[in-house]
This record gives sequence, structure tokens and C-alpha cells, in this order.
Amino acid sequence: MNQISGLGSGIVKSALVAAGVPESEMNARIKDATELRFAGNMELTYAERRYLANAQQYAGLAVTGTSYHSSIPSGEKGLMEELQKQLFINTVASVGNVDKDILNTFIRQ
Repeated sequence: MNQISGLGSGIVKSALVAAGVPESEMNARIKDATELRFAGNMELTYAERRYLANAQQYAGLAVTGTSYHSSIPSGEKGLMEELQKQLFINTVASVGNVDKDILNTFIRQ
């Protein structure tokens, strides 16, 4: 039922985007409304996550938690960048007497 409703609200969403309202702003307002609705809960519940997902789907937005981004590099360029980062981290950590984990975090930001 949400998918059918999402079709109509997707048209409204497209009109709002065309008017200059970014999708991130619409998504932020839906999240704020969900937090207000479940303000009495001390922890995130299944009902709250389900409500948020339904509201996002109804609005024609990407549903939180349904996409996955792999940290594994893909393609030749990504693999070479990863190898260069690891070589740099290992070299600087051994020569400069720097903690490898701290340097790794700094480089990957």
C-alpha cells in the first residue's frame, strides 16, 4: 500500500525538488517528526524504525538502512588507491614512530 501511496507523493516530492527543496531536507523533517512521535521512548524500537521507513517510502524517498556501501575498493583505480594508502600508513608509522591506527583514521577521513 505504501508503494501505491508513494507514487502519488513521489510526484509531490518531484515538484518540491524542482522548487528547490533538497531531498535531504525532506528526509530530515521526516526523521524529526518520527523522533517527536516516539519521544517517550528511551531507545530506538522496531516500531520507530518501521514507522520511519514507511514514512520515507510514502514520501518517495530512499528508505534508511536499505542500501549498502562496501568498503572494499572496486576497479583498478580503487585498488591502487587502497594499496598506496596502506603503503603510506605503514611507512610513516614505522619511520615516524606514530600509532598505525591513529594514522589510518586520519588518512581515511
